[in-house]
Amino acid sequence: MTFDLRTIYAMTAVACMVLGLLQGAAYFTGRFERWLAWWSASNILVGIGSFCIALRGMAPDFITVHLGNVMTIAGCVLLAAAMRIFVGRTVNLSRCCLLIAILNMPLVFVFDAPGESLERLAYGSVIYCLLDLAVAREAYRL
Repeated sequence: MTFDLRTIYAMTAVACMVLGLLQGAAYFTGRFERWLAWWSASNILVGIGSFCIALRGMAPDFITVHLGNVMTIAGCVLLAAAMRIFVGRTVNLSRCCLLIAILNMPLVFVFDAPGESLERLAYGSVIYCLLDLAVAREAYRL
């Protein structure tokens, strides 16, 4: 049995979007602090990014590669920020935006050729690993 990568990305997109929308609805009840809004935005961005990546071969590379990776990295940065807020630490929105821009520059300007997919995957994997470690560090501090 083989896995269809497009289906995996599409189902990831649906799951993240539904979870993000539910978290957003819970946040707007007023019973939760702003960390849930950041977490909701994180899941929605990862969902949009996964959906863009699922369109590979059906939509232009700008959408499927560039926009998909930018959204996914932005969502992962917001997850780390949400975790920091959850544990009571401060988060500067302009610093988050700057970090998102810096992390995405190599994907947009360096690894933009179709033949550089292995390099793009390696770079993305390192970035996602580091952002996951940032979330784990905040969880450990909790």
